[in-house]
Amino acid sequence: MEISTERLAWLSYHRAAAPVDHYRHFTIPKKSGGQRSISSPKSKLRAAQSWILEHVLTPVPVHEAAVAFRPGMNIADNARRHAGSNVIV
Repeated sequence: MEISTERLAWLSYHRAAAPVDHYRHFTIPKKSGGQRSISSPKSKLRAAQSWILEHVLTPVPVHEAAVAFRPGMNIADNARRHAGSNVIV
């Protein structure tokens, strides 16, 4: 990541290093009514998260049973895997 240990501690909410909040908090209206709370990472944390995604997580193969957040997959794909099961938890 090419950042210092101190900077990583600061981004990781190590309380001795970062008494600040690294997220912007806001609400948006839900289609069904009410409000949805959103916590969006600020730029420095977003950059670190993007680096982790690109260099650590993306190279790891996704297990075939995982469907969440996979392009082209949806909740119906997940449900089909469980069709006919006696118990679903």
